[in-house]
Amino acid sequence: MRIFKMPKLKYWVASIIKSGSLMLLLLCPTLSRAEEAKLFPFPLVEAEKAISDWLRNRGFQVSSSPAESSLIQIKAIKNKEKWEVFCQSYSPLASLIKVQLEKAHPVDQKDLQEFWLFLENYGRGAYTDSRKQTTYPQSIFSILSAAVVCIEGHTGEVPLQFSGFLINEKGTIISTAHDLEKIKGLKIILKNKNELPGSLIRKDGQRDLSLIKVNGQFKNYILWQEGRKTLLLGEKVYMLSCANRDAGEFIAGVVEEALQQKNKLPLWRVDMETLPGSSGGPVFDRYGNLIGIVKGRLKGTDHVGFLIPLTTLYEFLKESSFK
Repeated sequence: MRIFKMPKLKYWVASIIKSGSLMLLLLCPTLSRAEEAKLFPFPLVEAEKAISDWLRNRGFQVSSSPAESSLIQIKAIKNKEKWEVFCQSYSPLASLIKVQLEKAHPVDQKDLQEFWLFLENYGRGAYTDSRKQTTYPQSIFSILSAAVVCIEGHTGEVPLQFSGFLINEKGTIISTAHDLEKIKGLKIILKNKNELPGSLIRKDGQRDLSLIKVNGQFKNYILWQEGRKTLLLGEKVYMLSCANRDAGEFIAGVVEEALQQKNKLPLWRVDMETLPGSSGGPVFDRYGNLIGIVKGRLKGTDHVGFLIPLTTLYEFLKESSFK
């Protein structure tokens, strides 16, 4: 595997400092540049997005492009300040990050320290930006919650209630499938409390996913195509559900275990209050990216939940010829 090459300059001093999972490589040239490289526990694509967002939050104009295979170069400019960040794939789940600075474009060392601190905390899923709140913007939450619906029906005399969310303007809803075997009187309750009849158009018992259709045009829906497939242990996640017959109820949690097979279905395990009726609710990261769907909870608890990952949703929708 290729790692960053040192520039061909004389009088380089290199040292390696290891602390836990973090490796710091200090490269100290005698000329105009100071370079640092660190190893972080998240994949290349996620590193590019996190760094680009951090720079944009500080008013930089940001662009990125592949420098070569498995290497991405991010350029950021604000007034006379110029950043160049190189992201190298170290493994499928880790990235090596290097910042390249120039004396002609000075960078505040406090900003550089905050940048490294941001990445360290991001890797632990514990970052809060001192300049701009990034945990879960209220504006994003409001938009996303408007796409969440309550789903009700019955099997004989037994009433059923669970969650779902709109995925296009045409009234297509995705939810779980385990309560739909013999359901009757399917009813969809929107965020504004309007009630509409629904019809089941596809059910996949193995993946525990279903598609439901309601008539109408809807301006609020969730962009499932722009979600995230990879999560970090300890990362904060946010569920919107209909647990108390209130579409869009907000609950925060934490990723507790890596993706595991449960009854031949890949699932994320989360430490998150998961009440009856939450099944089918969407779950997001702190940026509002869809990362999964609530499947249910561990029997006998209300704080251990399981999420169907985005990859399973993609497979289901592809087989449904859904675009």
